Amino acid sequence: MLAIIGSASVATASARVAHQSALLGSPTALFGSPTALLGSPTALFGSPTALLGSPTALLGSPTALLGSPTLRHRVVKSKRRVVKSKRRVVKSKRRVVKPTRRVVKSTRRVVKSKRRVVKPTRRVVKGKRRTVRRRRRVSTRAVIAAIRGYMRARSDSERRQHLELLERSVSVGVLLRRLVVSEPHQRQPKSVEDIHIGRHHYFVVLPKNYTPRRSWPLHIALHGDGRRGAAKKLCFKYWRGDLARAGIILVCPSLGGPRPPWRSARGEELVVATFKDVQQRFNIRTDRVSLGGYSRGAIGAWTLGPKFVHLWSAISIRAGSPPWSVKLMRNLRYLPVFNIHGSGDVAVKVWGSRRAKKIMSELKYEYIYREVKGAGHNFFPKMNRTVIQWLQRKHRRLLREFYYYGEMNRPARIVHWVKVEGRGSQSLHARALRNVVTLRFESMRGIRSVTVFLNRRLVNLSRPVRVVLNGRVIHNGRLRETVATTMESYRITGDLRRVFSAKVTWSARPRRHRRAPRLGRQSHTRKRQSHGRGGR
Repeated sequence: MLAIIGSASVATASARVAHQSALLGSPTALFGSPTALLGSPTALFGSPTALLGSPTALLGSPTALLGSPTLRHRVVKSKRRVVKSKRRVVKSKRRVVKPTRRVVKSTRRVVKSKRRVVKPTRRVVKGKRRTVRRRRRVSTRAVIAAIRGYMRARSDSERRQHLELLERSVSVGVLLRRLVVSEPHQRQPKSVEDIHIGRHHYFVVLPKNYTPRRSWPLHIALHGDGRRGAAKKLCFKYWRGDLARAGIILVCPSLGGPRPPWRSARGEELVVATFKDVQQRFNIRTDRVSLGGYSRGAIGAWTLGPKFVHLWSAISIRAGSPPWSVKLMRNLRYLPVFNIHGSGDVAVKVWGSRRAKKIMSELKYEYIYREVKGAGHNFFPKMNRTVIQWLQRKHRRLLREFYYYGEMNRPARIVHWVKVEGRGSQSLHARALRNVVTLRFESMRGIRSVTVFLNRRLVNLSRPVRVVLNGRVIHNGRLRETVATTMESYRITGDLRRVFSAKVTWSARPRRHRRAPRLGRQSHTRKRQSHGRGGR
């Protein structure tokens, strides 16, 4: 049965082929023979001998090609030697690549293929072990909130909590950058504002193009007579908007109520409080803050200028008399003064300004005096432009050497870079030169402590610093920059240009009070007898 099916399938396939051949014809009839179509191989390519040549001419004889069997064996050996030398090179490369770990004994750091893993958290310093604390990663907003909380804290415990967070999270360099952003300035203030601080208030006149994105110069003007509206009159009637057009912020504080003099404790507090409040509200360029006044305000400017000499870049006086103390005027060594006075002034005599000119010329300080002949007690608004041009050229500098006389403790402040706690007036000559800081007081009586604040602009903190107080060395060595010192100085000054990162403190030893000797019975009886006899 299978044979019959196989023969039937073969017959069917042969029938299909015969039908296709009849339909298309044979391949030879359709395309022709291969020889007629392409030609013979010899005619197409030529003979192999003519194309390539004979094997002997192409390769040469076997003896010439390979040489004798002995030479052939040597060539093979040399090849083996070359291969061996290559293997040796590869081995040497492997030796270079092989060590991926190396241990640096001095710092104990393990290096793993360009990746450094610091294992130990302890390092030896002068034979003592101390643990290096790793700073936690804290967001910028949290750091700024901690700075503002530290500045607003009323108690030491609250201030200590914010300070601990800052010490764990940021370094001194990062903290200085964050302090610039942390100052809360008004984004869209009015051009003219009446701002109240406690029971006092002050007027502010801003430039038309004011923006908190940049810092602006500031001028604080003290009014004269005790009438109401004297501060507003000084701001608008006398200055006439000239300062605002020159790009300077004008601030006029008002004492209010019964008018005490500006040189009183109440006047001093108002001027300092106004300056700090303006710093928080507006973006102030603290190295260009000037103080001025008219009449009684000019007398206050003459007094508050030398006392707070570390705040101002210049002083502008209109019809005012200087202080009597020559020691106080010696504070004006690096603080220029522009004084305008009328020769016929009856309210404030002109001889005080002439005396100031004589003293300042003897001390060789910068003092410009303009005396208007025949003029009385006047503000002289026509000279505003001259005064403004002069103010724009003045900048406050961080002094390496200064002289100061007065009370350095009331209120607590850093005079240039020295803070003194005690009572009474002190006379100080300070100097910072070539990493040697020298302080000289005329008298140490009443001084409880002296703190010297330093930064990289005053001394080179990477080298040892020597501090000498009245001929006695109180520190000799390197100083460490700390976050606590930076925040303490910023809280006291409120000035980004007067922030210090290191300090040296000297404290006086407390004196032991001697008790009065107790009197015995005999002495008491004798004393009574003597008093009794005298009474009789």
